[in-house]
Amino acid sequence: MQFSSILTVLDKPKHSQSALAKALQLQRRSQGALELVSFYWSAMLDSNTTFDAKQRRKMRHEMHEKLEAWQQQLLHEEAGEEHLRQYKVKRRCVWGHDIAGWVAEAVAKGGYDLVIKSLHRSKTLLYTPTDWQILRTCGAPVLFTTAKSRAARKRKGPVLVALDFKSSDAKHRRLNARLMAAGADYAELTGAPLHVIFAIEISQVLRDLDLTNEKVTKAKVLRDIEPLVERTLAGYRVPKSNIHFPVGKAGRVINSRAHKLKAGVIVVGAAAHPITQSLGLGNTAERILTKAYHDVLVINP
Repeated sequence: MQFSSILTVLDKPKHSQSALAKALQLQRRSQGALELVSFYWSAMLDSNTTFDAKQRRKMRHEMHEKLEAWQQQLLHEEAGEEHLRQYKVKRRCVWGHDIAGWVAEAVAKGGYDLVIKSLHRSKTLLYTPTDWQILRTCGAPVLFTTAKSRAARKRKGPVLVALDFKSSDAKHRRLNARLMAAGADYAELTGAPLHVIFAIEISQVLRDLDLTNEKVTKAKVLRDIEPLVERTLAGYRVPKSNIHFPVGKAGRVINSRAHKLKAGVIVVGAAAHPITQSLGLGNTAERILTKAYHDVLVINP
């Protein structure tokens, strides 16, 4: 995974800019190019019923000018003059509210290696937030950052790669390989140790009815997946103490282990089935994001 070109979506001015802080940190380490984008939009200025064309143009121009000035001030405060002299940072302000659609198109055209955005976990049955839309449509890896992770950024927390050994088909093998490569590259770039995790999900119904023994079932699963685990980790220096097989729901136990390890980032694959996406049901990546208090790097298949 390369970090030569990074696209970062800034939050609105009232929010903590955790994505920008992470982007600047990665740029210093990777020596790559960085582009920042802010979005602004008003429904009233898209309508021709409230203001005439001249008024709309004037107000849009004023909004653009204010946003540009804020961007410039923010960048100087966060990056500092020395960073801006040494590294290439572009800025742009985009009129529109379809953030996910714009990002997907920009990635397709611009060839960005990484998209960074702060994480917003709000979700209801009838509304899919921008983060989920970006996760499902963006062709590049997406790093979601959290406000809490920003506070702990000086610590080189481990890179925790969440693998999926439930199936040994070619699709899962390829995704696991991509996750390991991305995790190893990220760990090398940040100077952090590399950990891997696979959540063993045992049916809660069977456990409640005492129809399965957790220890016995876990041991059987580990025996079954041992060859696949060895092939996946071959070539990576991951100590046995850095390999984790917790039992439980993936979203809960992966976040729990990340918290225990004080991880710097969780690396996870986005492999939802199209039908699942259309129904608004989450995959493992979405379940992790829902409860994440650590940065989450999502890799597409």
